[in-house]
Amino acid sequence: MAPRGDSYFLTTDLADRAMEFIGGLRANDPARPFLLYWATGAVHAPHHAPADAIARFRGAYDAGWDALRERTLERQHDLGLLPEGTVLAGKQGGVADWDDLAGAEQRLYARQMEAFAGQLAHADREFGRILELIDRLGERDNTLVVVTSDNGASAEGGMAGLHNEAVMFNGRRLSFEENAAFEDRWGGPETVNHFHAGWAAAGNTPFPYYKHHVDGGGTHVPLVLSWPDGIDARGLRSQYHHIIDLAPTLLAASGVPLPDTVDGVTQQPFDGIDMAYTFATAGTPSRRTVQYYEIWGNRGIYRDGWKAATIHNQIMPWQTPVPGDPAADVWRLYHVAEDFSESRDVAAEHPDKLRELQDLWEAEAQRYGVFPLDPDRRARFIAQMNRFGRREPVVRYLPEGARRIPEALSPPVKNRSFRITAHLDSPAGARAEGVIVAAGGITGGYALFIDDGVPVYVHNLYNEEHHYVRGTRSLPEGPVSLEFRFDRHDGGNGGVGTLLLDGAPVGTAAIPATVPNAFSIEDGFDIAMDDGSAVAPDYAVPFPFNGTVREVLFNMTPAEAETPP
Repeated sequence: MAPRGDSYFLTTDLADRAMEFIGGLRANDPARPFLLYWATGAVHAPHHAPADAIARFRGAYDAGWDALRERTLERQHDLGLLPEGTVLAGKQGGVADWDDLAGAEQRLYARQMEAFAGQLAHADREFGRILELIDRLGERDNTLVVVTSDNGASAEGGMAGLHNEAVMFNGRRLSFEENAAFEDRWGGPETVNHFHAGWAAAGNTPFPYYKHHVDGGGTHVPLVLSWPDGIDARGLRSQYHHIIDLAPTLLAASGVPLPDTVDGVTQQPFDGIDMAYTFATAGTPSRRTVQYYEIWGNRGIYRDGWKAATIHNQIMPWQTPVPGDPAADVWRLYHVAEDFSESRDVAAEHPDKLRELQDLWEAEAQRYGVFPLDPDRRARFIAQMNRFGRREPVVRYLPEGARRIPEALSPPVKNRSFRITAHLDSPAGARAEGVIVAAGGITGGYALFIDDGVPVYVHNLYNEEHHYVRGTRSLPEGPVSLEFRFDRHDGGNGGVGTLLLDGAPVGTAAIPATVPNAFSIEDGFDIAMDDGSAVAPDYAVPFPFNGTVREVLFNMTPAEAETPP
């Protein structure tokens, strides 16, 4: 979807298009059932929101995450969401007490939560527009609406938050001072932001731990179902269920049988359980009694009111993972039938129960294909980035269709020497300008572009430093060969960049450091324009080249490092 102007916001666009799909269907067929899957970026990082949505929450979180945890627990009890006697589990990972922070830290971290709240409230408003359309169509009572989340609150922002989450994928953390420079811009287009882990602890009230973990803070999420014509007894449900139970529930509710084959391919049976039995009465015993969990080597198992869990190497989401022996991991045991919030580890009191659940996890993992365990998420991330990458020594691009290519499919220029050669036709009677090639965007990347006739190469290092190689003369009119060479220093990922026109050097400069792993998770690779966020502040996207790009060649030296030095 191409952004349409400075006021563009993805969540609004997704709502507009959802309403167009529904309205278009009803304009053509007044009775046909429909399935709409509306998945927003909210509230995944980056926590972007329109400025007025963020401003609505100015000052709302000045009391801090500890006060928010207490306030949330009280409200959860008032609403009947928690069993009587449920207490707060402790904050995990060394999250500071709010009152121990300096005033400047409190101001920045409160701002981070304001952006998160603004994003959530804005998404809620856009979702409301979709429901309002269904109301106007007169179909609300016979529409099953499901609202849920994919995991608990994320603590990947660590102990200071992130103004640029791309640094996380490159093994870096950001300090309070580095983030404070972006305080007034937090949640806007100049940040790709994430909040302090303290807010994740508050978001996961009353449970411990975070996204990536299999304890309640990582896996216990809201589930709201609304279907006036199909749910007889409104109110709360306390049965234990898992996300895999949604698909069979939706199929059963809509009367759609699960096919045995699709296009001649035999289908694997669903492991989920239809939850429709909970619609008629609230107190029916849960039909799901066992569920295993595994992510990044973190493992967990639930059975009949007991839960065992372990965190591989006890790594927090903001910490750099290190390989280790899963057999050495320490397991915790919770009696969740009596301790809903998983606040007390009772492994020492019930070693036989812990062993029983560990054995059950092994059996379930074998049954569902979990093995072999591969907990080294850093190596997996790098392998994933390299999996589909170009491997030819020379990669050739024409401008037609070379837009928004995923970074993983772009030329693998990181941690090596390389050469870019662009064969161009410079415009006659006008100064050449525009992007020749761009990869990444505001979070990091590189671009080769023409600025007022002069060639420029820029490497964006995390939106903190921009390193330039600028030409000393302009492109001539007509056919011209523009080349950029990067000669990497031995033992590092910095080097020297050189610009050449028709083989003659026209500029050279040191590039002391480059991004080692990932430029961005939002932006891609483009030829003849920059079709995402700008790599550098020198131009406004898309900044297409005003001449003709005939071809762009990437020459890679033999791989000097498939992983960062």
